Amino acid sequence: MTLAAILRGLNAAGSPSPVLDVRVGGDPTRILNRYAPGWENRARLVDAQDGFDTAAGNALGDLRLDPHYEAKSLPFLREGDLLWAVGIRASALT
Repeated sequence: MTLAAILRGLNAAGSPSPVLDVRVGGDPTRILNRYAPGWENRARLVDAQDGFDTAAGNALGDLRLDPHYEAKSLPFLREGDLLWAVGIRASALT
C-alpha cells in the first residue's frame, strides 16, 4: 500500500522518477493494480535477499532503519537514490 501511495504522489507532483520496490512480504500486484494503475510503467519489484524473519544490518551512516523492512533495501541502493523510510520499531534503535 505504501508503494501505491508513493506512486500516486509522484504522479500528482509530475515527477518522472523511476521507483524500485524491495519486496519483503507477499505479492503486492493486486493492490498496486487497484490503487496505482499503470504502476508497472515506472516501478520495478525485486525480492529482498532475506525473508522477513531474518534481521538485516540496519545502519545507513548515522540513520537506523527497520531491520525487517527498510534495511533490506540497502543492497540495492545506489549513489543519488532516495530511500523512503516508513518507520522503525523501538527495539531496532539499540
